[in-house]
Amino acid sequence: MATVVDIVNVALTLLGESRIMSLSDNSKPAREANAIYESVRDSLLAGYNWSFAKTRAQLPASATAPAFEYAYAYPLPVDCLRVVFVGDYYVGVDLTDYRGAPTEMFTIEGREILTDMGSPLNIKYIKRQTDSTLFSANFSASLSAKLAENLAEPLTQS
Repeated sequence: MATVVDIVNVALTLLGESRIMSLSDNSKPAREANAIYESVRDSLLAGYNWSFAKTRAQLPASATAPAFEYAYAYPLPVDCLRVVFVGDYYVGVDLTDYRGAPTEMFTIEGREILTDMGSPLNIKYIKRQTDSTLFSANFSASLSAKLAENLAEPLTQS
């Protein structure tokens, strides 16, 4: 159960930098880590089906229907980084642009799911997990490595 500072300190150690006490420390490593931590975390979360970040929701339909093609629009939850399932359908590669591909049961446009499936719409998704004590050991290690990669140039000029 690593804290954010623990995760950042592993990254700094990989780079041969001094450890920090807080992301708000008045030091270059703390400022640089603080500037990128959330975006690097969210990018890594969205890239894989981390079990600690999976969740489900039942979405109500929006009051405004799509202009055409689908009957309903469902706004995504605020903490949604990536949709994994819509109803019973896995969200995979979209083949609708290819000749002869069937029409999709749904599409994700911007921050909405468009579909003909009625309300409520069941989804499974990867959420923005901000509590680092819930991260798996593999995720914490991966996040430290990704932070080290992103911090290497600004901190070591290498």
